[in-house]
Amino acid sequence: MPHIEMNPIYGSILKGIETIILFPLQSIIHYQHVNSTGIFKSIQKMRYTTGFYRGISFNLIALPINKYIDLKIYQSYNASIIAALLSSSLKIITYPLNTCEVYYLLNNKLPKINMLYNGFSFYYTSNSLSFLIWYNSLHFYNKHITIKNYNLKNATVGLIAGLSVDIIMNPLRVIKTNSQNNINYSFNADFIKLFFRSNQGLKMKLILSCIQSSLFNTLILWK
Repeated sequence: MPHIEMNPIYGSILKGIETIILFPLQSIIHYQHVNSTGIFKSIQKMRYTTGFYRGISFNLIALPINKYIDLKIYQSYNASIIAALLSSSLKIITYPLNTCEVYYLLNNKLPKINMLYNGFSFYYTSNSLSFLIWYNSLHFYNKHITIKNYNLKNATVGLIAGLSVDIIMNPLRVIKTNSQNNINYSFNADFIKLFFRSNQGLKMKLILSCIQSSLFNTLILWK
């Protein structure tokens, strides 16, 4: 299993810079998770309602911390099940910030205290599986993809790993976002319908992933 030479603090700073640049794309994804609208229609509606940077302050706090947690855990435990569960468990600290980000973006007000952990079970499952898929995919594709240029290989491997995670995990992310927005559902036909609305926000997420995964994996120093 390859190891990361990157200082986790440096990785956290990179994620903060990335957030400022790419946050509008993430906002569109959250909007699409709740509203069944296409990319361009979502952009038109958000221009006059939510805007594209509402809630970014919560993300700027949570995301670098989460990335630090992931990199530090990977350096200690590699891409094991224990590492994935530990990553998700520690992020119970930052999850309320994610709820505030989503709810504030969609409603222009902060959520009630009893809503801060809405959807956490879906997040826990999604984050754990994402951790396993992402880092094990990096290991697998690093081993089997042969590209002489170091940066190009890392970008390609990161892209494939990121797309794999997003396609598999999108249904859980849709449910989590709807739950954070305080949309109630029961485990019946409505729940099943929501679960299989896996295409909501997926196209924009894949676009975002192409940028994020390729760039971040290129900047990571593997050894």
